[in-house]
Order: sequence, then C-alpha cells, then structure tokens
Amino acid sequence: MNNNLIHLIPLHIKSLDAQLRACTGDGFGYSSFHNEDDEAKLEPAGVLVHKSTGLKFKVPLPSYTLEQYEKQQSIGVWTTERYDIEDWPDIRQKFMGKRTMMQREVGKTRLLIEDIHFTII
Repeated sequence: MNNNLIHLIPLHIKSLDAQLRACTGDGFGYSSFHNEDDEAKLEPAGVLVHKSTGLKFKVPLPSYTLEQYEKQQSIGVWTTERYDIEDWPDIRQKFMGKRTMMQREVGKTRLLIEDIHFTII
C-alpha cells in the first residue's frame, strides 16, 4: 500500500473524475475508490483511496467566487460565541467571522463553514 498523499488541483480547474482517471485509469466511483476514514463511504471530499493501488488523493475544498457564494441561499457569517464547547478558546479562530451556508439534502441540513467545507477564491 502506498501512503503518499497526492494533492489534487482545485475542481473548478479540472474535474475530480478527470484527475483520478489521469492518475489511476479509474474514474470516481464505488468500484474503484472509498473515503479514507470509511471503506463503505464514497464522498468527493477529504482523502480518497484507490482500492487497487492504495494511492491516496486529497480532494480540495469546493471553491466559490464571492459572487457565486452570495447567490447561494441561506448564507451568513459566524458571529455566535460557543462557550458551551469545551475547547472553544482553542478553536474559536476556525469559526468566528467565517462565511457560512446551509446545504440541504434529502432529509437533512448541514452547516458549511468557510475554510473547513469550502473556500472563497
């Protein structure tokens, strides 16, 4: 198994499928890849592992221009202090002042946070 991490280029420049095919000959799909933290999961995020070679690919965060971000529904800026979180003083800088957006999927809603789930270019 290969433990080197291959950093993919931003997906707005070249698609995830195209980058994976160029490196492995296989496109993004359950038969060829899984997420590093869960072999039963396949999401285009984090680290993907190529099943047959063990190659690991770091998927860059989705990128938006400011104009694209501002067209999203349910956007905002994190302004709430969370003293109920035990290590809040240590992690506060990851959240305060960051842009946010709500992502709605079938049956669930996720809070996405700038520099954790997406970037502004």
